[in-house]
Amino acid sequence: MAMLLGINSPCSNYFCIWCECFKALLKDMSIEDWPIKRSIERCSELANSDGEKFDVKHEPLVPIEFTDVVPDTLHLMLRIRGKLLNQVACWAIEQKKKDQMETAMREIGKFARVKLEFYDVQDEGGKTTTKWTSFDYM
Repeated sequence: MAMLLGINSPCSNYFCIWCECFKALLKDMSIEDWPIKRSIERCSELANSDGEKFDVKHEPLVPIEFTDVVPDTLHLMLRIRGKLLNQVACWAIEQKKKDQMETAMREIGKFARVKLEFYDVQDEGGKTTTKWTSFDYM
């Protein structure tokens, strides 16, 4: 869909087909809203501009408004959910709220059958890093 709309691949810096979210800012939980900024007109302008293009490679090939694009269930359930849960896990570590998150995930697990646990790993230099189990679906 991104290619039809003129946007670069999902691995690019501005990968979202709705907003102009920079991928390095994805884990910034202080950003409350990513408004839909992309439109057929804006992508056409960016494709023909010399400035920042937000990973627009060419004009849209089909005249579908970005607000009318619906992601398929497979990608929603696998990739997006996993990315969002990983961001929440990183936030919990940064905010020192691992215990609260584990408790909340155990509570959710009663209904959604999801499991999450944090654990510490020490490298050869003695540096400790907190990691977590993948979000296993039991």
